[in-house]
Amino acid sequence: MHLWMIALIVCSCYFQTSMPCDNHEYQKDGRCCSLCRPGHWLAKDCNELDGTECTPCAHGEYQDTYNRETSCRLHRECNERLGFETITEGTATANLDCRCQSGKHCSSEACETCVLNKVCGPGEGVIRRATNKSDTECSPCYEGTFSNAESTTEPCKNWSKCGDGETIIQPGTPTSDVICELSSSPEPSNTWVYIVVIMLVLVVIVAPTIIIIRKSYRKDKYKNRQNPPEGNNLQLIKLVKPIENNLPEEDLDDQDITMQGLPVAQEQGKDYHMSQEEV
Repeated sequence: MHLWMIALIVCSCYFQTSMPCDNHEYQKDGRCCSLCRPGHWLAKDCNELDGTECTPCAHGEYQDTYNRETSCRLHRECNERLGFETITEGTATANLDCRCQSGKHCSSEACETCVLNKVCGPGEGVIRRATNKSDTECSPCYEGTFSNAESTTEPCKNWSKCGDGETIIQPGTPTSDVICELSSSPEPSNTWVYIVVIMLVLVVIVAPTIIIIRKSYRKDKYKNRQNPPEGNNLQLIKLVKPIENNLPEEDLDDQDITMQGLPVAQEQGKDYHMSQEEV
């Protein structure tokens, strides 16, 4: 009888110790005790009479999982002097979210401090931007690309392509772009337009000038015919005077008078004839 009692006690102890606990429980002295929920720490294990005793985390502390820890964890320090900035404040169930300030990255895997991101200079382009844990990666600009400024984000840019009617006046380099300029020679159609415009201008200016000059010339020539120079009259008078002295006075009265009021001299060897009316 006593042997049966001993065997029953041993079996009950075996089944009790080998019985598995729930995911949110832990085994203590053959019992399954409840784990403390997030935001709490274990103050006392469970026993035959009482369950697990848990205490809330204090300000500046946290527990983010079910646990049987005897204390909460401290929030991390986000020191701006070391290059950090706070993204979200810590709570009893979550740590403070802290990262490197913009333009900086962790100096090591432990991320104890933050340092400035590398700047790619002229002639270099960014092939990989910096992250919170890695630095900028730069690469020299290859043929056909350029970078003319410092940057932590911009890759090398392609050279510009000259358009129709443009020529390259300065080739591209790793630090400068191609410079294009419009061709100086005009298109054939424009050349003909220029020629026609110039000819029209010449016609408008030259033609009236020629007409005015010709009219002025004709007017002067007509005046010269109507009014001969005085020198010719004097020569005619000198030729007539010797003849006048040899003619009788009555003959002088009858002789013809020129258009200018001068007597007409009779040529030698010819008889003087009075003009008669034709019958």
